[in-house]
Amino acid sequence: MKKLPRLLYRYRALGRPSSDLDSDDPDAIEADTFIKSALYFPSRLQFNDKSDCLVPDMSHIADDQFREVIRQRASEELTELSVADRDLYAERMNSLSRSAIEQILQEGADCLGILSLTTKTDNPVMWAWYANNHKGTRTKRPTPSCITQSCLPTRPRKARSRSAPGSVERR
Repeated sequence: MKKLPRLLYRYRALGRPSSDLDSDDPDAIEADTFIKSALYFPSRLQFNDKSDCLVPDMSHIADDQFREVIRQRASEELTELSVADRDLYAERMNSLSRSAIEQILQEGADCLGILSLTTKTDNPVMWAWYANNHKGTRTKRPTPSCITQSCLPTRPRKARSRSAPGSVERR
């Protein structure tokens, strides 16, 4: 099994466009990064690639199997509800059209904050794309033990909260 690296990096532009969804003050996000040693978790809607983090196409799944997955997921994930309430939730979801369910799933995914990190310490493409053509920053952080204990590294697909303090490097 491949081990996770000791350090992870994040490339960011300085200042955010006024269209940023999470703040009226675009510089507040950067201030949190440097003053509070906090990380920003943007929604996928703020990514450069609007097709990133889309709910996968499920049209190949037969309708009865799709509805069974809804029942299973409600049972496994909604543990704060009683078993009867989980069953009721699954029934209500399954009473909707398939396209409505897929829309609900995507809207849920769109609300998640996503932390994107890399093992690449000095990558010209990362500097250009994510750090405003070498005018931004690269933060370096130790890999938290909670990450090393709970996940494995993944390979990028070819097709398509807050954290511990770290150091900041500027180019």
